[in-house]
Amino acid sequence: GQPDNAMAWLDTSEAVPPLEDSPGFDVNSYFLDHPAMVLGAHGRTTSPYGMVYTCKGETGADLDAALQIALQTLPSGVHQPRAETLRRPGEKAQHIYAGGVVDGATIREGSYLVIANRLHQVIDGIATEIAVKRGKGEGIPVKSAHIIPGDEPALG
Repeated sequence: GQPDNAMAWLDTSEAVPPLEDSPGFDVNSYFLDHPAMVLGAHGRTTSPYGMVYTCKGETGADLDAALQIALQTLPSGVHQPRAETLRRPGEKAQHIYAGGVVDGATIREGSYLVIANRLHQVIDGIATEIAVKRGKGEGIPVKSAHIIPGDEPALG
């Protein structure tokens, strides 16, 4: 079940007031009630879609240290990460039904997906693990590898 205060997470409040030519922006009220949990400053920035909310990082701040402090202040049990699932040695790539929408495919050629916590791309109808490079090796940069799973539904 949900904790007694679960509904408190649904409230939003104005964090960035409106300007003459820009709307105001609301955020989850928790972050206004607990400003130490915001690792930056509420603000606005431009995007291809107009003005949008942003949280501007503090200049010179040690983000890793600030994040660790913020995480330590959370109530215990508020987040329970999934158990890591590791691929067994020799485990083969997962076969999926790839193709075009007309073919009734569940995923399209070239799409990205995450299998057993590892990034894959559909190549020739097979989910193939993508190498993540650290330095000048082959593969995609670590930053891209972290972004892709978040965009995964939009990439199919």
